[in-house]
Amino acid sequence: MPRRRAFRLHTYIYIQTDMRRFLTFICMTAALTACTTSRKATADGNPDGEWNIVKINGESVKTADGQDVPFIGFSTAENLVYGSTGCNRLTGVLKADFKTGTIDLSQMGSTRMMCPDMQLEQQVLEALNSVKTIRTKGSTMQLGNETGKTVMELERK
Repeated sequence: MPRRRAFRLHTYIYIQTDMRRFLTFICMTAALTACTTSRKATADGNPDGEWNIVKINGESVKTADGQDVPFIGFSTAENLVYGSTGCNRLTGVLKADFKTGTIDLSQMGSTRMMCPDMQLEQQVLEALNSVKTIRTKGSTMQLGNETGKTVMELERK
């Protein structure tokens, strides 16, 4: 009899240990999945995600050697706008009403590093300061001034 009890106890402990490992694995997987965020843009009309700046005032954006493509990212859930001028990082609070197509990006902050192409940097910052309207359609976005004239064209990353 004592042998059976010892065997049952050993089996019970073995099963409990496996259950703990399994539950730990499930909890860790759920936690890691919940912590990841998607930077891809979503359905039509939704600005969430990252967008490459392809045109400023009707002219195609050309980057210098070693310079990143400028982009803007939106997170409506966190009320955040972020991005890059191609050299310096941008960040700010998202002030927008996407139903009416109004947005204000004039209060964004940026780092102030010396860049290979300061002209592109200045064009991006000036255009952002004048943005008051937003239109999205498919994989494109147009940011316009107060009269609605397009000052920036973007494409989803």
